[in-house]
Amino acid sequence: MVETRLTEKAAGHPASDALVRRCRHWLVELVEDGHLPALARAEAGDILGQLGDPRFDATNLHLPARFRGQPEPF
Repeated sequence: MVETRLTEKAAGHPASDALVRRCRHWLVELVEDGHLPALARAEAGDILGQLGDPRFDATNLHLPARFRGQPEPF
C-alpha cells in the first residue's frame, strides 16, 4: 500500500479509504499486542506512521492520544 502510493493516488475513494482504515487498525493491533518480535513491530510501526498512525493527535503536537484503545492521560 505504501510502496504503490495507494493512499495518495486513491485518496477520497470510499473503497480505498476503508482499506487504509482497516490496515491502520490491523497494524495498531500488531504493534500493541506484542505478539511480534521487536524488529517486526518496529517495521509495522514505521508503515503505520507512513499511513497515518491514528493513536497520535495532530492537533496536540502529535502526542499520543490513544494506547490500546484507551485515551492517554495528559
